[in-house]
Amino acid sequence: RSGAGRRRDARHAAHDLVLTPNDPAAPDATDRDSVTASIKASYEAIRYRSRPCPTSAPARIATIARLMGLDAPDPSTARVLEIGCGDGGNLVPMAAAAPQGRYVGIDLSPGAIAEARAMASDLALSNVELDAADLRDLPSGLGNFDYIIAHGFYSWVPADVREVLLDTLRRCLSPDGIAFVSHNTMPGCALRGIAWSLLRPHVAGIGDPARRVSEARSMAALVAEAMADQPGLAAMLAGEFRDVAERHEFHVLHDDLAVVNHPVLLREIVAEADAHGLAWLADADVYRHPAPAYGEKMNAWLAAADRLTREHVIDHLRLRRYRESLFVHRAKGLGTPLAGERLATMHVGASNTTAERHGSAPRWQADGDRTSAGVQRMLLGRLAAVHPASVPVQEVVSWITSHSSAGSTLAAPAN
Repeated sequence: RSGAGRRRDARHAAHDLVLTPNDPAAPDATDRDSVTASIKASYEAIRYRSRPCPTSAPARIATIARLMGLDAPDPSTARVLEIGCGDGGNLVPMAAAAPQGRYVGIDLSPGAIAEARAMASDLALSNVELDAADLRDLPSGLGNFDYIIAHGFYSWVPADVREVLLDTLRRCLSPDGIAFVSHNTMPGCALRGIAWSLLRPHVAGIGDPARRVSEARSMAALVAEAMADQPGLAAMLAGEFRDVAERHEFHVLHDDLAVVNHPVLLREIVAEADAHGLAWLADADVYRHPAPAYGEKMNAWLAAADRLTREHVIDHLRLRRYRESLFVHRAKGLGTPLAGERLATMHVGASNTTAERHGSAPRWQADGDRTSAGVQRMLLGRLAAVHPASVPVQEVVSWITSHSSAGSTLAAPAN
């Protein structure tokens, strides 16, 4: 996504990955205008093709907040700001789905904003406003927003812009609002950084973005093939280079070869947010939340650790490289996670993938199978049958209880 930048703060230089100093195509990192122009030019040359990010949808964020013990603004009437909205592939569909809400998107790329405006016009939307603007020049009269989305922005802009981002969240987030900030994550990105440290110098001096990407892909494929037969860590790293070789050109240019790429430990971004009066709520993607599958001793250790320490250790266990962090005003406080009574007003539904897989899978004769696995298969079949509709949680609980064998823990949901 588009961003802008000026001089980088030396406090963050340890994780910032920038073009090599001897690269004639590299901007002067001490000059705001040159960095801004470089980032803007790269997005104009090869557009980042955005698409809906389901985890950033206000309804999804509100659900996570509810599970974490907090009430969230009504998504159907929410005021939503997307910072770095690109061509509107994420924001415009949100606006179309919630005509009573107000949606504002900003992006540094005029070309991307023109495409977003055209999409909104084609859909005859009157509840979306799109502006080509630098975040640091955000108009003061926009007011507060219930949801602020910064998807693909934080890690790809210089340190001072990250500071402006967090300050914008503090100033523009409504008292009960929630911010979505995706970011590259350590320690997993340390592995990606090995590929970056080889490929960036290799394409140094290639000014044309398309040629830069093409040469980076070719070199990545060559290295992947050479490393694949090597022993130990090299064979695993071959996969990192192979991914670059096969990745879409806009991903290679705007992530692997980005002017700035700033992966952080979760603890680091939480501390930065705290300095701006914000508190980390949760990760927006519940499917990335780890299951207790690390062995009895590690599971016991994790259960006894405080929440942030637990997340920090799990990120290392999984070599996690990307997060979608949710933030609220620190003064709001955090609730107690996953209290059962909060599920009472919710619904359960099958995802598109679940419905498709269930529909194409061989039919399992589960009639009479009252084991946990059998009940699960029958429940998935029921949810797939009503897809894309959903079913109230209380109805699902009653159904599971009535179909489970006597004495099963599933037959006693209160326990």
